[in-house]
Amino acid sequence: MEQSSLPIIDLAALKGASDLRRTMLAKLAAAARDVGFFYLTGHGLSESEQ
Repeated sequence: MEQSSLPIIDLAALKGASDLRRTMLAKLAAAARDVGFFYLTGHGLSESEQ
């Protein structure tokens, strides 16, 4: 059985240029569709909020 890591999606890209947003949203869509799970970074939540 092949072991792979979960995709890491940086939500901070939503605040960037339109090409960065498009790229991040495409990665998010692929991760949700193909893997089903992902790590979300750049969300602005502290450790205690998480």
